[in-house]
Amino acid sequence: MFVFFLFFIFSFVGIHGIKEETFMQNIMNEITELKTRQTSCERYKAKVAELEAAVVQLKTKQSSYEAKVDDLQKRNGKLELKMLQIQHDMDSKRQIHNIQHKDKPDNLTTYQNSYKRMAVSGQVAFTAGVSNADLTQLGDHHTIIFDKPITNIGNAYSVHSGIFQAPLKGVYVFTMTLMVVPRHSEYLDIVVDGNLINQIFADASSVDDFISTTKQWVLDLNVGSEVWIRTSTYENKGEIHGKMHTTFSGFLLFETE
Repeated sequence: MFVFFLFFIFSFVGIHGIKEETFMQNIMNEITELKTRQTSCERYKAKVAELEAAVVQLKTKQSSYEAKVDDLQKRNGKLELKMLQIQHDMDSKRQIHNIQHKDKPDNLTTYQNSYKRMAVSGQVAFTAGVSNADLTQLGDHHTIIFDKPITNIGNAYSVHSGIFQAPLKGVYVFTMTLMVVPRHSEYLDIVVDGNLINQIFADASSVDDFISTTKQWVLDLNVGSEVWIRTSTYENKGEIHGKMHTTFSGFLLFETE
């Protein structure tokens, strides 16, 4: 009986030891698997960090490219304004040459007839506006180009030079609307044949809003007289608001002898 008891004890201890060993082995296997998963997670985290760094780098490059594009657009705008100014100077010189030689009978007839063809039955009228968002960095006596015509009956206004040239001797009515950006003000001149006639002034220097001013002039012009709008030398800030909110209009009221 005692021998049987000892056999039972040793058998129980042996079985219990086997179960404990199996349990420990399972734990070690779980730990190994967790370590493997941890290593994988760390690799994924490293990959995510690498991708995030790449995204930051791409955003930096994008900002750089956008700045370059903006700079190129500004340069392009300045070149366009310069080309328009050159065209205006060339047109002015050609027109001055025509005016200087129009006292000759043959030249005078040709000169008047060319404008008669543009102003059929004395019908002359135009309205044009600044289509760009804003005109900036305008120097003194810079001709404002109202580049988008709404009406141009008789084609007396040039969208290239910004100059209206009277095709007939008569009385003309001109209207100018000037809009300026918030915290800004601007003076503009109306000029006839290079002579300052009057000014228009818009003042938003004390408000956080766009301000516009409209002014009208009735002018007695000769055939070939030129009328245009330019920046002033008085407190010239060199910036006006466009988007067709700054406009220039004119029409023939009646002919004179």
